[in-house]
Amino acid sequence: MLVKGRKRLVELPSHAQTLLLRACLLNGSAGRRAWVEWREKTQDPIGSIRRDDCGLRRILPLLFLAAKNHRIEIGGLLGTILRTAYVREHLRMKIYSKILDQVLGAFAAEQIDAVILNGAALAHSVYAQPRTRHCHDIDILTTEDGIAKAQRVLPTIGFSQVIQDAHSARFEHGSNLPVELHTRLRYQRNVTSPFATIAAEGRDQTIGGHSVRVLGPVNSLLQIVSHPAAQERGLPLGAFCDATFVIQRTPSLDWTGLVDRARQQGLAEHIAPAFECMRDFLDAPVPGWVFDGPFQPRSGDEGPYRVSSSSD
Repeated sequence: MLVKGRKRLVELPSHAQTLLLRACLLNGSAGRRAWVEWREKTQDPIGSIRRDDCGLRRILPLLFLAAKNHRIEIGGLLGTILRTAYVREHLRMKIYSKILDQVLGAFAAEQIDAVILNGAALAHSVYAQPRTRHCHDIDILTTEDGIAKAQRVLPTIGFSQVIQDAHSARFEHGSNLPVELHTRLRYQRNVTSPFATIAAEGRDQTIGGHSVRVLGPVNSLLQIVSHPAAQERGLPLGAFCDATFVIQRTPSLDWTGLVDRARQQGLAEHIAPAFECMRDFLDAPVPGWVFDGPFQPRSGDEGPYRVSSSSD
């Protein structure tokens, strides 16, 4: 689907991709129906996976788990691909978790300010099985002093620094797993909150044997929907899974605060279609009033969002 906003077309999941998301995210008969309909209506599921449409490969472990939960038998090459993806991610998570544990232990020992971001935080806080959330790096929010300390401690556990700019630093482990350190959240364009404020808005989460700080739900959602890929080709399918799980796990989510912060950062109109998609097609409990005004184009712009079908 292409949704027209103020300045450009925002690409949302196609009908087939929406069925896959529903299969992964909905429980009971609704999720099962979506799985069956996707399989019946998709002429070339293997081709879609090989093309990796909108990050499809990264949700294959979640799709395999959904099929098991819906008691759907998947045979042939499709079954092999999904099962292999699930097992591979399980094995990969063991290696990832071991390195993550070393990083968290080193940060704790050196008392480095840290809020764990993105994949590592989401896998352990909103996914039923962490192994079903692909994690390709370790993202940490810290301070300038935290980066300076990390430059001393990370080489002692097998990391080399490869790049640094005004707001971030990147290190790579000998296994090629990167650690990305940031001094601001990626959605923050106009106003950057101090580290202490973001940490205070977050919550404690146990990851491995460590009690760490992760983002609060408002910051987490804005971080997810401002995924870099959204600027060019729309949100990856995995981002819809991340955001929907956050919403499902946060019944008291501060929607007013989210809208206000999105407008403050100039993001409101850009991210509105993604939240509408989650509400209308993924059954996420997004209040209808969120779209009554704050996310709508202003008077004199290109008008209301228009949805048209695109090829699957």
